[in-house]
Amino acid sequence: SGGTKKVGLFSRTSAQKPAMVAKETARALRAALDVIEDVGGLGLLATNCGPDHPPNSRVVKAHLLDSKLDTVYIATNRYTDKVQELAKNPLASVSFYTNGASAGDYVVLRGKVTRTIDFGTEKEVISKVWRDEDMLPFFQGGPQDERFCLLEFKPHEVSLISTKHNVAAKDNGWRPAKLERVMEEGAGSSWRLPEDDISSDRLRRLRGAYDADGRPLPE
Repeated sequence: SGGTKKVGLFSRTSAQKPAMVAKETARALRAALDVIEDVGGLGLLATNCGPDHPPNSRVVKAHLLDSKLDTVYIATNRYTDKVQELAKNPLASVSFYTNGASAGDYVVLRGKVTRTIDFGTEKEVISKVWRDEDMLPFFQGGPQDERFCLLEFKPHEVSLISTKHNVAAKDNGWRPAKLERVMEEGAGSSWRLPEDDISSDRLRRLRGAYDADGRPLPE
């Protein structure tokens, strides 16, 4: 009753612990989605270029079809370097950083590009993502343009800082909170925020004179 029971990745010390984990996970997920929405989906896609070359980064626009953050679609030209690089190594990251009132909030998605789709293979998805005002200047043939395709990116980890939602890894520290994708028996996979990243007062004094561990700096 008073002991600690191990449940998957988490330890449970009371009946309230799973509910708290679920609540905090939902809050962190909402915070991540808000950052992406606040910047209009504009982020930085980083791909691998091999052991002898630094990663390659470029600005892209991420498209989400729901609020689960299971899949991110990135529109591109199938003949670009990023498509060729991802064909060799599908591991990638997409980063988002806010400015203005919430300057300093950021999200980094790490995961894998599972496939490249086009109008011929996924007409419904293409139709949901396509926007004439954004894409027609680049793909004059419309969504059926043979150059146009979508990268289907599946995140497995989300790192984030959100002053708006008071989400980080620990009180007063700059270390980001991390959502992890975990498998659940009979229910596919879902996001989970490790219990070490749960605190009721995250970021309360984040912008003050504190070190990386949340300790006040000497005056």
